[in-house]
Amino acid sequence: MDFAEFNVSFTDEPGITHKVWLFPIVLGHSPLSGHCFAMPYRAKIERRVSHDGMISVDGNSYSVPDTTRRRVVEVQNHTDEVRLFEEGVLIARHPVLEGKNQRWIDPAHRKAPPARQLTPRAPGVLLRPLSFYDAVGKCLAAEGARF
Repeated sequence: MDFAEFNVSFTDEPGITHKVWLFPIVLGHSPLSGHCFAMPYRAKIERRVSHDGMISVDGNSYSVPDTTRRRVVEVQNHTDEVRLFEEGVLIARHPVLEGKNQRWIDPAHRKAPPARQLTPRAPGVLLRPLSFYDAVGKCLAAEGARF
């Protein structure tokens, strides 16, 4: 069977070019005979996001942004990349990993934990340097204090 290769752009992703393979369908007397079908991606599937923010595709793990609200995302497994969608919106793209049991984590998918708020001191409580407490400990040790 003959195949034809084209580089095309789709309206839902302006500026992005895809490699598309077209092939004629030869089914004898079928009305589909001679028509072509485009296959822009290999598979469109749903995957559940794990507790560590990963999804599994073809035996490899790919990160999902921490901001994802749903536990199930749509995955388009293209020949050159894996695309993740939440409610029809593209949320991530990763290169396809060769082999099995590999992980791809995009650092941008992991947000830093919020800064810890310092507890305000009560009025009249002094803030002392650690050297003060070191000196107190040495004095108590020299005197043989027991607690």
